[in-house]
Amino acid sequence: MGDEILFFDGTSYETFPFDDVTFNENWEEAGPGWVDNETGTQAVRAVAPGEGFWYRNGSEKDITVAGEVPAATSVEVTCGGKLQLVSIPLPISVNLQNIKFEGIAATDEVMFFNGTTYDTFPYDEVTFDENWEEVGPGWVDNETGTQAKKVVDLHEGFWLRAAASKVTVSVE
Repeated sequence: MGDEILFFDGTSYETFPFDDVTFNENWEEAGPGWVDNETGTQAVRAVAPGEGFWYRNGSEKDITVAGEVPAATSVEVTCGGKLQLVSIPLPISVNLQNIKFEGIAATDEVMFFNGTTYDTFPYDEVTFDENWEEVGPGWVDNETGTQAKKVVDLHEGFWLRAAASKVTVSVE
């Protein structure tokens, strides 16, 4: 299996395989790139600020991600009880507790793929530090029961399951 990029829309994946030879809308050779499965031509799909995607590395080679990073500090995510793959809107690493999620409720959760399975962090209105002192609302580490210390790394996406139809994810 070759390299692919997959975008999740809440119910299914939109898949773009990589090919060494692609074609533009006039069927002229356009060089290597991602292929739009619907048209068979080189994909022109953009990655929206805060949008997450899977990169399936079928060839085990290093990749470089390049492009313009918009100056947005927040992004609106459509959830409605379904899973949504998102990323923080800025190209930085940040503690999960420092990301604002407007519209989150105590039944919501975020999930991070660790290479084998998922680390899941539920949201709660009351969380505790390692000394079991109350520290306010936040994401909970399921293993310790305390407020999670997860750092969202640069370019790391995560799954968000929220009951609200819209959630605003922001970093200040």
